[in-house]
Amino acid sequence: MLFRSKDAGYGNYDITVIDHESHEPDLLDLLARESAAERLRVFPYRGPFNFAAMNNAAVRSTGGSLLLFLNNDVDGFSPRWLEKLVATFELDDRIAAVGALLHYPEGDIQHAGVVLNAKRLCQHAHYNWPADALGYRGRIRRLQEFSAVTAALMLVRRDAFEAVGGFDEQFPDDYNDIDLCLRLRTAGFAIVYQPHVRAT
Repeated sequence: MLFRSKDAGYGNYDITVIDHESHEPDLLDLLARESAAERLRVFPYRGPFNFAAMNNAAVRSTGGSLLLFLNNDVDGFSPRWLEKLVATFELDDRIAAVGALLHYPEGDIQHAGVVLNAKRLCQHAHYNWPADALGYRGRIRRLQEFSAVTAALMLVRRDAFEAVGGFDEQFPDDYNDIDLCLRLRTAGFAIVYQPHVRAT
């Protein structure tokens, strides 16, 4: 998904696409065109899939003070979504990461923060609740701290990310975002869920 600055409400960004051995001709043509037009930069990654390692490597090749981790299956952004994520950092200097309200294509909630509990190690808050649900005491609609947020759509301060050593590459597929958030919290930072930013 390539977003446009007018939709994001914030124009001061660079896009780096991690290309993990793509072979689809249409995709390769698109990346070549967008790269030639200087609308994005392609970061090639070879070897077994490792979300943590590929993102750590891509981060080292960039220079921004904020890092947006965005999966390629996320779409349908709410208006001015990037501007709102960035603005959230202005609320408190302790905030290191901000996540969003994510829905499944059929509308049910996929992510509204991540909680730790005794039954499972961690789970998405309000998972599979109806799209218009408010949650317990309206929590789905409230800006608040959580134990973690998903890196499917997560904005992180670079200095905080680097202070804790980035993603732990021992978690190639799952829990790398949870682990990152927990280490950020241990280091004294806050993890915030921003319900006014929505995507599918």
